[in-house]
Amino acid sequence: MIIKTGLHIPIIASDGEPLLPIIPAKTLILFPGEVISLQVGRPENLALIQEYTDTDKLIGVTFSPSGDGSKDTDLCQVGTAAKITSVKDGPGGSKMISLEGSRRIALQSIHSETPYLTAKVRFIEEKEGDLTKAAESIEEIIGIIEQITKIDPTYSNELSFVIKFNLSNPGQFADKIATTFHFPLASKQEILESFKLDTRLHKILKFLKAELERAAIAYEIKKNIKERNVDEQKKDNWATNLSKIKLPINYGTKSSRTNYFQQKSGNGR
Repeated sequence: MIIKTGLHIPIIASDGEPLLPIIPAKTLILFPGEVISLQVGRPENLALIQEYTDTDKLIGVTFSPSGDGSKDTDLCQVGTAAKITSVKDGPGGSKMISLEGSRRIALQSIHSETPYLTAKVRFIEEKEGDLTKAAESIEEIIGIIEQITKIDPTYSNELSFVIKFNLSNPGQFADKIATTFHFPLASKQEILESFKLDTRLHKILKFLKAELERAAIAYEIKKNIKERNVDEQKKDNWATNLSKIKLPINYGTKSSRTNYFQQKSGNGR
């Protein structure tokens, strides 16, 4: 079943309604211009790969939030047309494929389910929107990315520089961020369904702020644990050093304690 987006989809009418084979993806969202790896094991998807490897033909990749990839699988209406760029053998007879996203597509209707899933699709026109507002959003986005990479070791310190390489194409800039950051899949699908540039950047900003908040909390927890461990280590060292101090046998009497420290003080002069 196709899950309708409920949004107005700007269709490129001149491209007609081509028929594309469809791979349902449960664990990722593919964006135009990005390359991802996907493990494929269902017989119908293996049949698709066998026919479309080493060709320039497009296939469709759509997020499947539920189901097991069978004919009853739910498919998000908005997906990405892609090319299979490489295929390698995977475990248990599966295949590991690399997919390069090309452009956004909207599923119109399911055409067939054998030997693999196919659907009639329309290509989506992407809107530039207000470039002045986009520039302001991009500046804020880069600032947040720099903050995240400073406190979250799961992201490379060089990430902000890599992201900036896409500034000449703000739409691709947004898609690169959506691919790179650990947003929930539902959030990534929202970004894929944002056809206007300013809307897409707004969502990127929203999800990055949530990611920054998550990273900041994790950073503080890790910092507190580290400080607590240092304090515990200091206490352990203090107890160890105290146990090494040799005291007189009769140290327990008041006069003995006084004489002991007077001797220590005298030795120190």
